[in-house]
Amino acid sequence: MKIEKKLPKNFNPKAYLDLNPDVANDGIDPEYHYLNYGINEGRKYNYTSTIDLFRGDGSNKEHFIENEYTNKYAYLNPINVGVSAWTGHTFFVNFLVSIIKPKIFVELGIHYGFSYFNICRVMEILKSEHNDSRESKAYGIDSFEGDVHAVFSEEGNNIEKHVNQQNKNFSYFSEIIRSKFDDACTKFENKSIDLLHIDGQHLYEDVKNDFKKWEDKLSDNAVVLFHDTQIKNRNFGVYKFWDEIKNDYPNINFEHSAGLGVLFYGKKINKRTENFIEFISNKNNKKIVINFYKNMHFLTNLHSNVYLLEKSKKENIIHNVDYIKSHRTKIAFVSDEIYQSNFDVRFKNIFEFYQKKRNSVIVNYFYESLFEPELIDYYDVFIFSRLLIQEQSLNLIEIIKEKGKKIIYDIDDYLIGKIPKFLNSHKTHDSVEARAEMTKQLIPQVDLITVGTNEMQKKLNLLNNNTYVFPNGIDGNFVDNKDDNEDGNHKLNIVLASTDTVDISMLLEPLKQILDQNDCNLNVIGPISDQVKQMINHANILFHERMSYQEFLFFLQRQKNTIGFIPLDNSEFSNCKTPIKYIHYSSLGIPCICSNVKPYNEIIKNEFNGFLANNMQDWIKYFNILKNKNTRKQITDNAKKNIIENYTYDSLIIKIDEILEKVL
Repeated sequence: MKIEKKLPKNFNPKAYLDLNPDVANDGIDPEYHYLNYGINEGRKYNYTSTIDLFRGDGSNKEHFIENEYTNKYAYLNPINVGVSAWTGHTFFVNFLVSIIKPKIFVELGIHYGFSYFNICRVMEILKSEHNDSRESKAYGIDSFEGDVHAVFSEEGNNIEKHVNQQNKNFSYFSEIIRSKFDDACTKFENKSIDLLHIDGQHLYEDVKNDFKKWEDKLSDNAVVLFHDTQIKNRNFGVYKFWDEIKNDYPNINFEHSAGLGVLFYGKKINKRTENFIEFISNKNNKKIVINFYKNMHFLTNLHSNVYLLEKSKKENIIHNVDYIKSHRTKIAFVSDEIYQSNFDVRFKNIFEFYQKKRNSVIVNYFYESLFEPELIDYYDVFIFSRLLIQEQSLNLIEIIKEKGKKIIYDIDDYLIGKIPKFLNSHKTHDSVEARAEMTKQLIPQVDLITVGTNEMQKKLNLLNNNTYVFPNGIDGNFVDNKDDNEDGNHKLNIVLASTDTVDISMLLEPLKQILDQNDCNLNVIGPISDQVKQMINHANILFHERMSYQEFLFFLQRQKNTIGFIPLDNSEFSNCKTPIKYIHYSSLGIPCICSNVKPYNEIIKNEFNGFLANNMQDWIKYFNILKNKNTRKQITDNAKKNIIENYTYDSLIIKIDEILEKVL
């Protein structure tokens, strides 16, 4: 029997677009998309999570868990208004706002507005459902000048514009005030504020001043939120002030997402809030609430399989501690990229090979956000890679150092330098600058730095003179690229691939001429496809979606008569990259033409083991030279000699031995 699909009674078009940004970006009508695709895909259509049970009559039913510490509002998914370290507290604060029902909410330090607008969203829902919330007001206060912990630089005006743009959705009850906190305080009456969120400059003196300055404005129903109660580095002082005042009031302090202290300040709290306070007065109950919202955040913010994998991994390690201790050297990788293919290329493949060769070594991998300090005692060396993902990792590093363990930091892309604007895959993360600043705090503290190239070594040596080159490598299983025809008159296959959105402007005109003048195919892989589509229209171009690195290598192995084109701009960021693509191409019998910039001109001897193109004519000239099958084979044979000596796992495990000897 065919089931008629109907919109649920509480279908919210605005919520559907907020919760499904791909639909919003494509400009598709939310009702049309939900009925035709969203139902089958299990899309959320309301700010509250629902389980839809479609029956023959098209009806549906909503299920919520409700008890002393959670209700339907707690399951509101965060709205997409910018990145923030505060993300993990959305679910609890949703619940909190729903029970205190603030008449006036004030946030000191709104930055991109993540916490502010998520609270406004709950207030908006409460306005539609409860008469006593219809007159509620919200005020976001910020100077938009930045501070020692939130550096706005030239982006300050853009952040303010972003916040004001987001506020249009709530402007009928929300006001953004550009002001110093002390100056704005005079605008509010005493005992008027029911919810105060203090999230400005995090020095001890500033946090204390903010609380004392605004204390008279707090109502008898007031709750005060303090973000970053778990950060104990970079002169953060929230935790110090929290420790001073927490015992004077009922409170709860969440440890994830940099920490959130919740102070129940008011003396005449409403009945629903009173019930919650009574519940958490029991230490065991308080721990239940803390763990519930921590787990809820990680299960929602991460893929649930990542959370479950890390949980199982921790349990397995604890149960097999004797096996771990039986190894002479115990290494723990801590990174948010351990489940990505670039991590496999840089670390996992070589270290698995290393463990097989060195039976006394054991290596485990941990997702940074889920790493538990109790695991520190099991390992000797901790290797962090790329950018730190959370402030609390600096706390973790302090604990590792206190316990006398060794720390290595690896950086294979210059993510702490200036990143070119065309690198959209990095720009999509507004937090990259903040993460880079955190990582800079780490670099001088660690025992040793490893980098992918000589250029990176020069730069990192300025921050830590124990910096060593550990290049990317391959397993050493070389193969010859397939050729169809012995007489050399065969159709050539060009591969142009990138995992990033890179600048290939220098290559577009040569590609046009090569395709027009030769019977050859061009395979374009990854984000650069858009640039090629806009500039070149040719029947012999094949476009492919982004691939994992392993998928990419399988793809290359299936190609015949292949030439690799590797364009690269001459920016500081690109100069620091490793030549791994050239190494993989050459190992698979594919000769390369590369831009004449670092790192390629450091590994390629022009016209001997590859080609270095300076201009449009060079790309065309070297392509014509590589039409000859014998030339292609000679170039890759020459390339393999250098790769075997410096870039295979057999050569790299000696480097690992040297690195470990320096720290142990």
